[in-house]
Amino acid sequence: MIRQIYEASGRRYGSPNIHIELLKKGYKVNKKRIERLMRENNIQAELGTKRKYKRNTANCLKNAENCVKQNFEVREKNKVIVSDITEIKTAEGKSYLCMMMDLYSRRIKSWKVSKRATGKLVKDCLIKAVKGVSGKEKLIFHTDKGTQYTSEEVMKTVELFGIRKSFSGKGNCYDNAPAESFFATLKKEEIL
Repeated sequence: MIRQIYEASGRRYGSPNIHIELLKKGYKVNKKRIERLMRENNIQAELGTKRKYKRNTANCLKNAENCVKQNFEVREKNKVIVSDITEIKTAEGKSYLCMMMDLYSRRIKSWKVSKRATGKLVKDCLIKAVKGVSGKEKLIFHTDKGTQYTSEEVMKTVELFGIRKSFSGKGNCYDNAPAESFFATLKKEEIL
């Protein structure tokens, strides 16, 4: 069963996902046993090729505050939303995926795909994320300092809703780790 699930996933699943799939199928098995059996049978998730980090040399806001400061443990929903954009290669060419994640539940509140990584993409995704949220003035919107997030239309939208804007430190990927982690998992396991 481990090998079947592994092959069905396109050889992308490691022991955590195989364990979940086995539980869904009604098998009661310990995760450590799956790890051992995979190791003994030389079954290992194929994560694809890693891309080199490309530094964004955007003109950053100099006095932007980092309200989150790598404190990703949030005790209530709709308190902190983190966001990021990633490039995805498709049969039709490059596309850009923007997502908004609630740090409390680690669930994606909204997402949008576009052929261009623009402020409009972020603005539309943000509006969708906060639709129906009460107490927007208590919400912190945390991102990197990319040009999309510092664009006039995003900053106007943040101001319109009364949302508090928070930026990661310059060049510090750890300041937005939950968003980075989400995209890393998405690319390793779901995008070929």
